[in-house]
Amino acid sequence: MEEVAIEIASLEVLSDLIKIGIPALSGLLSGVVVGLVPYFIEKQRLRDLKQQGAVKFQREKVAELIDALSIFSGHLYRYVSAQQSLFYNYN
Repeated sequence: MEEVAIEIASLEVLSDLIKIGIPALSGLLSGVVVGLVPYFIEKQRLRDLKQQGAVKFQREKVAELIDALSIFSGHLYRYVSAQQSLFYNYN
């Protein structure tokens, strides 16, 4: 009789453990997932911002290069024009 009572008690303990453990475990897992999702979203957003900053920097440098070449082209044109006018005035 005592063995049966011990068996019943152990079954009740296992039953209670399952009743309490499964919801607790699922709550813990959902808490971890809910906590990690914003982290990964923010991490991806920061990675995208960094890439956009690099693209913006490259575009600015290309624009600066184009401006510098345009200024150089103007100076070169004036220099060549001045050299030609001196050459034609000399001859």
